[in-house]
Amino acid sequence: KNSDEDGGRQRGGGGARRKREYVPQRRSGGHAVLLALYRQSQIPGGRSFMMKMELQAEAQPLCDKSFTVPDPGSKYTAWSSVGTLIQKNLLLKTHSPARYSLTDEGLALARRLAAVEEEAGPGGGGEDGRSEEEDHRAGVVDLTESDEDESVTQSEDVGSSSAEPQDSRTTSRTADVLAPGSYEILLCVDFIETTGGSQHRKQELVKELQRNGVHFDVRKLNVGDFLWVAREKMAPVPGK
Repeated sequence: KNSDEDGGRQRGGGGARRKREYVPQRRSGGHAVLLALYRQSQIPGGRSFMMKMELQAEAQPLCDKSFTVPDPGSKYTAWSSVGTLIQKNLLLKTHSPARYSLTDEGLALARRLAAVEEEAGPGGGGEDGRSEEEDHRAGVVDLTESDEDESVTQSEDVGSSSAEPQDSRTTSRTADVLAPGSYEILLCVDFIETTGGSQHRKQELVKELQRNGVHFDVRKLNVGDFLWVAREKMAPVPGK
């Protein structure tokens, strides 16, 4: 009864409740995307939009999560927050390939976020006191680090696309080194890019690769449409 009375007083006297403004959390994906686009807009003579890959590259150092690799046990990356920004009318997606730009509301919010970042200074880091570089590294898998578990980490990262069984891999660092001349650079092309849909355009892709002397192989890729690999040159063994 008390709750009903309180609710009645609120509805009768206060009118409609003001809608709360959406502000992405600091060093989240949405926060980083807004800042990256705002900084791009402040470049004299620069563009007011960014393509997906360049936007991810510029926003990554400003975010604790990876824009391309989901956290363990999750299917979402920092890029997933872009949908929320579009829904909140802060971000605009146009053209094909997609171009991302700030709306008037997004520009106003991004300007406020940038002012807060400037006040915090370069040493502000995350809430736990980490530096920006440490925050960046926490959200990215760095395959160039050299520690005892490096080869194990690499084999886990690429294991889903490797043709070798798990138990046949080695954890030796030297086993991951390919000497000069012992490998060739190959472009793996997902089979969807050469079949179905606009058949003429996809056949033109194959012809263009051949015309430019690009060594490529058409196969099913679990992630992405194209993948550069270093393929080891091995002499054929009779019976294998």
